[in-house]
Amino acid sequence: MYDHVSLKVRDFQKSLAFYGAALAALGYEPRELDEAGKSVGFGRKGSIGLWLSEGAPSSGVHLAFRGGGRAQVEAFYAAALAHGGQSHGEPGPRLGYGADYYAAFVLDPDGNNIEAVLHEAAKPVFYIGSYDVIDAASFRQYPPLVAALLPKYGGQVLASDTSAQLLEGAARSMHAIIRFPSKEAALGLYEDPLYEEAKRVRQASTTNTSMVLAARF
Repeated sequence: MYDHVSLKVRDFQKSLAFYGAALAALGYEPRELDEAGKSVGFGRKGSIGLWLSEGAPSSGVHLAFRGGGRAQVEAFYAAALAHGGQSHGEPGPRLGYGADYYAAFVLDPDGNNIEAVLHEAAKPVFYIGSYDVIDAASFRQYPPLVAALLPKYGGQVLASDTSAQLLEGAARSMHAIIRFPSKEAALGLYEDPLYEEAKRVRQASTTNTSMVLAARF
């Protein structure tokens, strides 16, 4: 979790319900609850990392709690919204923060930015594309469009061959393999609005297309 953080909240019962539900999804429980004194701690057995007490909140605070998996981060988000929280960022990868960063953000009843984050070891994936080029002049526009996007998503061309040696099956006139740091990075490029023009060029100038993402064991 972290050592500890103390927050003042305007409505103790409302915040107790919010944090109780949201943090339960991450495995943190209320401890040393003092209803009369309007204070409570949250943590796992033997430790308290967050203290709440009723009072005048300070300016907005950002708290990031560790999640134990994507399902926990998503459960945190759902529980928080069901108990008075507001969405501040749906669960998903945050490639701008790192290839291994998966998080959800909510605003608590006092407007604090509360995050659940998972740092998962990203597995590289490999884009494998095979197709027949039917309009070579038009197709020549495609590789530079893709190359311009690769740095944004950490893509690295491992192979690009118009005369690959056929061992079995049917030959295609173009084969390419690109390594990405994660599945999310590869899909990020594919779904990037700037890729739409490249895709239009490729689809108009090729046929018999096969495009897959293969992950390393």
